[in-house]
Amino acid sequence: EGLAAVMPYEGSYWGYINKNGEMVIEPQFRRAAMFQDGLASVYIDGRWALINIKGEHIRDIDEPLNWRSYSQGFPGYMPLLP
Repeated sequence: EGLAAVMPYEGSYWGYINKNGEMVIEPQFRRAAMFQDGLASVYIDGRWALINIKGEHIRDIDEPLNWRSYSQGFPGYMPLLP
């Protein structure tokens, strides 16, 4: 996806930078996973959510996801362990 999760300084929030090191999604997440297939799971405002590569909220989720590959149009995933 070309984005990497970063925490600008210890104890701050997570955001995402592009390949040029430019902050493209401002730090606002307590936890942030890698993007895969255009989505990442993040922890914000006391809940887990999916965001797209623009940082837009897609939907709330029950637990963080570690995406696997798509199969017949459906994403396969498994929960991330704490």
